[in-house]
Amino acid sequence: MGLLGTFSTCKWNDSDKARTKYLGIMPAVKYNWLNRNHFSMYSKLALGVLIGMESGENNDKTKATFAWQASAVGAEFGSAFR
Repeated sequence: MGLLGTFSTCKWNDSDKARTKYLGIMPAVKYNWLNRNHFSMYSKLALGVLIGMESGENNDKTKATFAWQASAVGAEFGSAFR
């Protein structure tokens, strides 16, 4: 079990005020199905919410939507490379 978090921003026109920020929060489950000394393989699933905060010249909006991330086959080498 763990928590997956993300934050990003994008500018959607030439105005300095027109941009959207995204915040994602997703609890995650990971299953290691092959474990060796310096190598393992896993599957991972995260489900949660993605919040978009849009700001512009005359309007500010906040929207939330369902978000997910899945890794059917993942690999780890050593203790830091994934």
